This record gives sequence, structure tokens and C-alpha cells, in this order.
Amino acid sequence: MKRILCAAFMLLFCGMATKGQGESVKPLKLIATLPMPGITGDFDHFAVDLEGNRLFLVAEGHKSVEVFDLQTGKTIHSIPGFDEPHAVLYRGDVNELFVSDGGGAGACKILTGDTFKPIKSIPLHPDADPISFDSETKMLYIASGGRDGKLGHSVLSIIDTTKNELVGEIKINSVKIERS
Repeated sequence: MKRILCAAFMLLFCGMATKGQGESVKPLKLIATLPMPGITGDFDHFAVDLEGNRLFLVAEGHKSVEVFDLQTGKTIHSIPGFDEPHAVLYRGDVNELFVSDGGGAGACKILTGDTFKPIKSIPLHPDADPISFDSETKMLYIASGGRDGKLGHSVLSIIDTTKNELVGEIKINSVKIERS
């Protein structure tokens, strides 16, 4: 079942990544399943490198980022060394991967896009999870903290992906919602 879901997500993601705006999107059609021996647990976010024909899949339960060839569907590489990876960004212009790692104290781990060797780890708050990238400013925003991070507030960390450094944080106070 996990293989089918992974293949369906790959088809959906690749289809969205290659469609231009204004084009109609056809319903998904399963064309293949990908064997993923040894990969257990759930998956989180994806990133794509269209020029290099690669798909990056965060295998949260496996504590890795899996790299697939978009043409063949075969695994190219498994990148270990994460506590609880959640999201990934690939910047092709600098050939670097940015991975939010929510385990431990939380971090943004930066790796080379070819050898996948660590470049830098930027400390963040616990439960670093979803990311959003501004392609004009090259700023990466990572949300962390909150209930899952065992903090009374959430934090939006701002990382300059050109300098590979934390440039700011926005604290977001938590609000307790009473249910009736």
C-alpha cells in the first residue's frame, strides 16, 4: 500500500511541477509502483529537481531523505543522518538541499545537492516542520515550536539560503481555544 501511495504522490507532484498555469490537469493515473525495501514509517514532504530528473522524498519514519530518478523511478540515494525530517527544498541554482529536522532541538540541515554531504546545520526550535520558500528573496521560512514542540508559542524562523544563515525569527503566541 505504501508503494502505491508513494507512486501516486510522485505522479501528482511531477504532474503539478511540469504543468504550466492555466493548463487543465487530467485525473491521476497510476503508471507504476516503486519498490522501497527497508523503508518503514510515514513520508512527509517532497521536492523536485526537474533539470536533474530527481525527486526528493522525506521518509520521516526512516529518518532519511530518499532520492529517486524521475525517469526510471529507481532509488538513486538514501540520505541518512536526520532525527525527524519533515520538509525539503532543493535550490538548483546553488545545488543545495535544505531539510527541516524536527527531532532533538530542531534544525535546518543544509547538504550539497550532488554528494549529499552536510554543509551546515542551523539550530532552530523543537519540532521544525513545514517550510515555505520565497524564490525572489531566497528566504526560507520554517515553522517550529507550538504544542508538538512543547513550547507555549510557535516560531517562524527566516533563513537566508544564499548566505546559509538564520536572519530572523517571528514569535507567534499560542491561543487556547475553548470548546463547548
